[in-house]
Amino acid sequence: MQEILFETELNVIQEYENLLDSCYPAKQDKYDALNLIDWDFKNFQTQYLTHRFHSYPARFIPQIPKAFIKLFTNEDDFVIDPFCGCGTTIVEKDFKN
Repeated sequence: MQEILFETELNVIQEYENLLDSCYPAKQDKYDALNLIDWDFKNFQTQYLTHRFHSYPARFIPQIPKAFIKLFTNEDDFVIDPFCGCGTTIVEKDFKN
């Protein structure tokens, strides 16, 4: 049975942030961390910064690109989003630096 990281509403966001801020020395550890994320994000605020500007119904919620950017990039890396859409990935990349 897969372990679910988030069990209560009160610590969901903090546990998510701690998971992403943890040090993962090996690439496989980063992939394993993806399995600990509850990808539902039902208790998260998804309409912050510029993420509420467009009413496009199939927008990325910002936590999805944020997880991949924080786990798989370093500061000053380039992040390419060839489809761009509403710019969610770009905003999250700039927010992380």
